[in-house]
Amino acid sequence: MKWFTDDFWFCSVEGEQSAEGGTQTPDPASSEAAQAALKATEKPTTLITEEKPKETAEPPKSEAPPAYDETKLTVPDEVTLDKEALGKFGEIAKAAGLSQPAAQQLVDLYNSVSKANSDTIMANWNKTCDGWVTEVKADKEIGAAVLGDLRGLDAVKATVGKIIDNPTLTDPKFRESLEISRWGDNPAAIRTLYRWAKALTEGSGVRGEPPSAQRPRSAAAALYPNLRQTE
Repeated sequence: MKWFTDDFWFCSVEGEQSAEGGTQTPDPASSEAAQAALKATEKPTTLITEEKPKETAEPPKSEAPPAYDETKLTVPDEVTLDKEALGKFGEIAKAAGLSQPAAQQLVDLYNSVSKANSDTIMANWNKTCDGWVTEVKADKEIGAAVLGDLRGLDAVKATVGKIIDNPTLTDPKFRESLEISRWGDNPAAIRTLYRWAKALTEGSGVRGEPPSAQRPRSAAAALYPNLRQTE
């Protein structure tokens, strides 16, 4: 059988009898067009189990870090920041818009690098001084020194002590400076002090001269007129 509409007609799948009594084969093109038209009018079904898209919440707005404040910088107790350098750093930090945490990180980095450099310099200086001690022990002039029953370095120390411990000849702070700087371990300094000490402490005969005779005065004689001059 056939259904007639105003716009199109549908054919049954099994086919229909024509007016003359024969079987009519459905037109495939017309059938596909009709199915496409029906699908276009259908509403898409939504599964019950289908999840709705979740609404994404906006992340909370974080507060801006505090601005640079020189008075809030922290340094180790043994560190003292140079005021002039700190002032220049503050100008740069403010011009660059650095925050307090960023400025603190830069100050910590500076302190770390400075300490590492200082430790390296001190380690090298101690190594040099230890090398001096080894040289002094092997020095022939120092090793041959004699003072009474004393020999070698002990004799040198006793001889030099006669002038270093004499407040008339040596400033009381001189020995302290030698110990702090470790310059007293330098073989050249030890040899020089030893020679000076021997020249000032070893007495010799004084030649008599007529009162009218005048001799040019040495620097040592001008500074210490009461000391006996050595030949």
